Amino acid sequence: MTNSTRGAAARTLDLLRCIASGPGEFTLKELAERIGLPQSTVHRLLEGWVQRDLVQHGDARTYRIGPELFRVASMVQQHFEIPRLARPILVSLWQQWQESAVLCLFNPATRTATVADSIASPHPLRYELALNSVISLAWGSLGRAILAHLSPPEIEAVLLHDAPGPFSHAPLPPQRALLRELAQVRGQRYAQYHNEAMNIAGVSAAVLSANGGVIGSIGVILPGSRYSSKIEMRLPAQVVAAAKSLSQALMHPADPTTPAAHAIRRATPARRP
Repeated sequence: MTNSTRGAAARTLDLLRCIASGPGEFTLKELAERIGLPQSTVHRLLEGWVQRDLVQHGDARTYRIGPELFRVASMVQQHFEIPRLARPILVSLWQQWQESAVLCLFNPATRTATVADSIASPHPLRYELALNSVISLAWGSLGRAILAHLSPPEIEAVLLHDAPGPFSHAPLPPQRALLRELAQVRGQRYAQYHNEAMNIAGVSAAVLSANGGVIGSIGVILPGSRYSSKIEMRLPAQVVAAAKSLSQALMHPADPTTPAAHAIRRATPARRP
């Protein structure tokens, strides 16, 4: 490897580290000062990343992390702690309900979530979310479970820029009504979504860090035609318990007494998920 090649690789790695550890949005000048390179060099590097959707142009001459970098990061993240600890909890939900169990992780810079793990229902009629797919926070139970735990400015930013529903293509409900719904989600600790017209339903709860910040959500999604009164009565409590187990496991990953550790020991599915 030539010196110039080594230099380019080092600059790229330094750029990645600065972007990953920095604020959600940044200017060219700020990044150049942090990385210790001329603005012209950083601009050239960033434009190459913009072309590949690793970085996006923001407002007022700023940059932010792009969807491709989140997608790559999510694939790497699957091999680490959160999905590993979440898997037995998802299996437990899947065993109990035989419906699709999903783990989503929050992307702060883009105010979206990425599907980090999913176990599909064995039923022929089912809803599946592809691994590493990006979902909106404004629609469905998985997104709204996360959205409800963001700060008011972040909630406002999501509602201001979000597109119509991914399935229904309908506009968002009035902001006042949606804010009331999010307050209810925080109070009851789960988000519930049931769209009879689109035949889709879901129940999800937020996964929280030790300081109360939102990490992601865990939930069960299914066709609305199977969303019975029994499911509506019993599923929310089990989803809340699952999210709480994962939150506790992330705070104490090596503790064998956590609910997640018990789930790991008993997770022997009747059908292989």
